Amino acid sequence: QQPFVVPAQEMVGHALVGPRLAGRASSGYCLVPLKMRQGLLGVLEILAGPQASLEPGLVDLLAALSREVGLALENSQLYARSMAEKRFNQAVLEEMGDGVLTLDGQGRVATFNRAAERVTGWDRREVIGRPCGEVFRSSQAPHPLGRLVLAGAEPAPFEAEFTVRGGTRKVLLFNPTVPPPLHGVSEAPAAIVVFRDVSRIRELEDLRRDFTATISHELRTPLTAIKGYVANMLHPRARFEEQTVRANLGIIDQQVDTLNRLIADLLEAARLRNAALEVHPRRV
Repeated sequence: QQPFVVPAQEMVGHALVGPRLAGRASSGYCLVPLKMRQGLLGVLEILAGPQASLEPGLVDLLAALSREVGLALENSQLYARSMAEKRFNQAVLEEMGDGVLTLDGQGRVATFNRAAERVTGWDRREVIGRPCGEVFRSSQAPHPLGRLVLAGAEPAPFEAEFTVRGGTRKVLLFNPTVPPPLHGVSEAPAAIVVFRDVSRIRELEDLRRDFTATISHELRTPLTAIKGYVANMLHPRARFEEQTVRANLGIIDQQVDTLNRLIADLLEAARLRNAALEVHPRRV
């Protein structure tokens, strides 16, 4: 753990050191430990010439040099580790299925992953450094994304319709985060935003609402007819001829058949949604 100094002739017979000293005129031999925080990394081997001497001051200088070398090696390893972690994080960011972007303190786009390009149609080289309002055009004021970098902003998931590249309007669901400020880091993001395109989901929800409204109306029509005919026939003062009764019962039977067809269609739609619909082809 400390510098080790011996006369060179004492090391001539050493199994490891001796062969390196053979044929060399020297006056002293010194080993200086090369240490890092996690332990001993190796040693620096110094062989003094025949006219030189390994004085204490020189040994101290060699020890200081060894510490500087160890520190440089440790910093190099830390840098390599941090770069590997950065590459890993970038790879994860690029392969995410959701769009991810970061904003600087001025509301400009700082990073833009591959999924964000796919959702918006923008190339990251076109959007980096541009205000978020130019990438996600909106009629809302202030801009929903621009509010995230304002002082005292409280981020919360939100959904809004934006115009992206090519004039395409899309409904996007945003999940923003405002990280705490990092002192001494000038490139720290002011906001991190994860988003996805939910336009198709909203279209399907609109279709489902329309379908529900339509089917409710279709169900109400035969039920109203059935209710009306049954109420007339059950009226205490009603007197119907047999032919009229049979006609009324025939209409009720037709409306029941209509209800059965509607219910069958609903069940088919449910099986289709649950991927349980059976298809039986036949010649027609």
